[in-house]
Amino acid sequence: MAEIVLSGVTKRFGSTLAVDEVSMTIGDGEFMVFVGPSGCGKSTTLRMIAGLETVSDGQIHIGPREVTRLQPKDRNVAMVFQNYALYAHKNVYDNLGFGLKVRGTPKDEVEQRVRRAADLLGIGELLHRKPKQLSGGQMQRVALGRALVRDPEVFLLDEPLSNLDAKMRVRMREEIGKLHNATGTSMIYVTHDQIEAMTLGDRIAVMKDGRVQQIGRPLEIYDHPVNMFVANFIGSPEMNLVDGRFESNAGSIQLVCDGFSMTMPEQLLSRRPQGDSIVLGLRPEHLSPVGESEGMISAEVSHVEQMGAHTLIFSHAGGTTLNALVSRDDHVRGGDRIAFSISLDQVHLFDPVDGESLLSASKAYEGEHPEHSQREVTHG
Repeated sequence: MAEIVLSGVTKRFGSTLAVDEVSMTIGDGEFMVFVGPSGCGKSTTLRMIAGLETVSDGQIHIGPREVTRLQPKDRNVAMVFQNYALYAHKNVYDNLGFGLKVRGTPKDEVEQRVRRAADLLGIGELLHRKPKQLSGGQMQRVALGRALVRDPEVFLLDEPLSNLDAKMRVRMREEIGKLHNATGTSMIYVTHDQIEAMTLGDRIAVMKDGRVQQIGRPLEIYDHPVNMFVANFIGSPEMNLVDGRFESNAGSIQLVCDGFSMTMPEQLLSRRPQGDSIVLGLRPEHLSPVGESEGMISAEVSHVEQMGAHTLIFSHAGGTTLNALVSRDDHVRGGDRIAFSISLDQVHLFDPVDGESLLSASKAYEGEHPEHSQREVTHG
């Protein structure tokens, strides 16, 4: 196990800046997830940690060693890729043990490590099968096992579940979580899937355009996004982002949107927006259907999606589109009128010019581990 420290890590491909001065500390034994859209630099950052991409600027430390210029084989990391990269002509046992044999590991130690990894991942009965005889989930377990037998200081996983169907992805998320708990080894996991990030990570680093937008524990980022990008990327369904204008009146803020308005205490703002315009953020799950007399927003239902335990309601309040995720409701239909209440402590406010949150910084997230408590933001 080891702590990983990135200090101003930058990657350029010619004139293209792919990763822009990323700095963070990943704790010994921590599960860190890099999440963001395609092309945001998350996989490139992971590959620089692995030594598969050179670093243009900055430094990488793994434990006490600076590894910025070391070859991959000298970093004591193990990487699991999106494609399983198994040897088709070798059985599972030989796939697991091949890297150890190449390094001259004694035969009895290879046997011990392979058996231990197979037992941990539940693939002991598959050791004599060839890859073509395995399901996608089984092949992914073998790929994880091949990394595990090396006993690395750090596991690096680059979108390892992308080739699996939805049901198998859920199962494999559980397996990876169990593997981390069993080994206590530091893990860095790359994904574009925010659900994977939220369910797996001790902390999440949200990336965009090569920069880290926010680092924090999953619920900290969900509850207190630092800007509109993070707010809209983390959460499913996506946050409602509503254009409005800002009016100040006797110590309160009047938010006036097309179709409704609301009042908030002015002391909640950390700063004023750069103009009169403001963006209101409302998560669909925070819109609660209530009686007409209790509602802050009155809307007309345009479409309904039944999702089993939940119902997703698409509606319009004046010229504003609002999506609401509510407990199962078999009766609401298109054309119905519906009223929503909103808890003011679940409202988000953003400056439309720079996208930054206007809300006062929240107190430290309850349950935060002291060694992982600092929120780190890199602006490049």
